[in-house]
Amino acid sequence: MNIGYITFNMKNQYLGKKEVRQAINYAINRKAIVEALFAGVGEEASQTVPPMVWGHNPDVKPYPYDPEKAKALLKQAGLENGFTMDLWYMPVSRPYAPAPKALAEAIAADLAKVGIKVNLKTEDWGQYVEDWRHGKFDCWMLGWTSDNGDPDNFLFPFWGRQGEFNTWDNEQVRTMLQKAQVSTDRAEREKLYKEIAVIMADEQPRVHIVHTAPVLAFRSNVEGYVTNPAAQEFFNTVYFK
Repeated sequence: MNIGYITFNMKNQYLGKKEVRQAINYAINRKAIVEALFAGVGEEASQTVPPMVWGHNPDVKPYPYDPEKAKALLKQAGLENGFTMDLWYMPVSRPYAPAPKALAEAIAADLAKVGIKVNLKTEDWGQYVEDWRHGKFDCWMLGWTSDNGDPDNFLFPFWGRQGEFNTWDNEQVRTMLQKAQVSTDRAEREKLYKEIAVIMADEQPRVHIVHTAPVLAFRSNVEGYVTNPAAQEFFNTVYFK
């Protein structure tokens, strides 16, 4: 399983405000978007670590769709008349966003209802990857499929180090991730990851949109396949009946 999300650049004069990031979360109707665009293989996301991976915190729930709450938070941030921002979306289909343009358009439509005007932008995939890594976007759509199924792989690459694209750069979370990475105590690690989910739910450095599961098709005579949560497909146990 993977995670599809939108990341905020904290250097932006608006997105650097926690109230604005929370407002954007309340303004997006995740349930309707997932039902409309993910053909039954997606579920609303509340955090980066997917439900099937240990370290997921079941007590952290997705932000509810609440446009009035979003407007109240924007007013609290001194933006009761809204603001304008760019949202970059991938030019290619990805497992966590099979129709990225349609997803971006749905999000932009929801944000417009609370006074946030969104300019949708994209570019060649290679340049897109280069630009987000170097912090050139204020707000961008992306996602992640784990390399190994460990919760560290969902979190540390983004928040465990200081870097150009880690504009959130939360020292507390960074320290917790570094501690979890070297610990051999799974219970301690799991506790740290669950605590990080709570911090991120409040700070919202990214909008968690959807968890999706890989879609695989086999002929009826194929036997022995074992699913892998990291979406790495191994066929050494597969045979034809």
